[in-house]
Amino acid sequence: MMQVKEVSPYYIRSLFYNVISIFMENKKVCGEYEKEITDISTMLSQQLSSTQMIDLIKKFYGLFVREKEENQVKEDEWMKQVRHYIEMHAGESSLSLVEVSEHIGMSATWFSTLFKEKGGCSFKEYVDMIRLEKARELLVNAEDTIEIIAEKVGYNSSYSFTRFFKKYTGVTPNAYRLMKKDKDGRE
Repeated sequence: MMQVKEVSPYYIRSLFYNVISIFMENKKVCGEYEKEITDISTMLSQQLSSTQMIDLIKKFYGLFVREKEENQVKEDEWMKQVRHYIEMHAGESSLSLVEVSEHIGMSATWFSTLFKEKGGCSFKEYVDMIRLEKARELLVNAEDTIEIIAEKVGYNSSYSFTRFFKKYTGVTPNAYRLMKKDKDGRE
């Protein structure tokens, strides 16, 4: 059985002030919740009981939770805008990480990191996925040549497109088209 030592009030108060100072160092929260910070600062200048200290920590924690939730909504909206831009421009062979990062006003390195963190895959993987889905759709529903489909999904050459398509599907675009048409003909 574990023994619990008596902790001095000085130690508890010191720990409390360390926790509060960590919260106060976050200037973003301090700027947006100035009234709450002022109220808390006033309380800090008083002699506080352990209950009051716990209440203050809970109040700070509540401010940080609210800030985190607001940031999550902003991040979700940011990802929606980025994905929409990529989907609208995926058919352009010039679409690049640098282009998209400049469009949203961010460095390419930071954009790449943030995109992977929030999107769950790299920028290139996402663009490839969008292009592959569009290619599959066009191969089944359009009578366009492979060269035209390649251009529509952002490839300058049918050779590059065929290599890309086979890498992800295991078959060439022509074979995929024939398989889908055979399957639809049998159903």
